[in-house]
Amino acid sequence: MTSCDARDSLSFPGFVQYVTDLESIGAAIASATGNPPDHIHVAGNRTYVHISIFDPQLMEADAARIQAAATAAVAAAEPALAAHLEFASVQAISVGIHHPSGFGPPVRAWHSEDVVDFHRGPDRHFVMDAP
Repeated sequence: MTSCDARDSLSFPGFVQYVTDLESIGAAIASATGNPPDHIHVAGNRTYVHISIFDPQLMEADAARIQAAATAAVAAAEPALAAHLEFASVQAISVGIHHPSGFGPPVRAWHSEDVVDFHRGPDRHFVMDAP
């Protein structure tokens, strides 16, 4: 599943390639983290990317495990972002860990529990923001 920011619309040149690039970034994260591809959702624009991870195994995880999962996702996203020129100016990434809520229709059966934010450091790599 892929989406893009409302500021990025069908009217800008290369829209189809942009969506394809978001999908390839999501696939790279899924491959590196061992999550199923349909459990990773990437949304973003030219300066900000949000990665959603839908993982019931992280429901009972402590902060260190949540941060490790988020860091692994960002580490996998970094080379994928670098491979796409339109994401060269991304300055921030947030990773939302979504847990099953245990009720409601399947589409609404997830809720966001933990969000870990990263910013581009002076060495051009992303670093976790202080909690």
